[in-house]
Amino acid sequence: MNILTVYRVLLCLYPDDFRQQFAEEMLEIFQQRIDDLSTGGGAKFASFGLREFTGLLIGAAREWMAKIMPKKKYFVVSIPIVSKYFPKPTADEAAMSTPRLQQRHDTAKASMFQAASSHDFAAARAFEAEVARLRVFLHRRSRLHKD
Repeated sequence: MNILTVYRVLLCLYPDDFRQQFAEEMLEIFQQRIDDLSTGGGAKFASFGLREFTGLLIGAAREWMAKIMPKKKYFVVSIPIVSKYFPKPTADEAAMSTPRLQQRHDTAKASMFQAASSHDFAAARAFEAEVARLRVFLHRRSRLHKD
């Protein structure tokens, strides 16, 4: 059994909807990393394998917890946040429809997962901040439509 087969088997630990959306891309990136490391030493390859398999197990557990745990409603107090991660929406974002804003959120989230799976953690953090920022905008809009 080779390392790619083990990786493919471990991907089965993720929920079906996650696998359908991300598994093929994750396998492709994993295969590219294996090809890149094939000329390196055994220690680098072993370290990479351990990191990847640990990440897969943790990621699968996190996805299942998110899927299983009920969504709880919390009392939210609006506090103005002065931060580079939660600025006011740009004029372009403010003019977007809610479905278009949701699509932009989903695209940023997919980009975050891709960046993380290719170990570009700086880009993953930037996409994570964008996802959080867009989530705030979507939350504000949903509150406005409920009131």
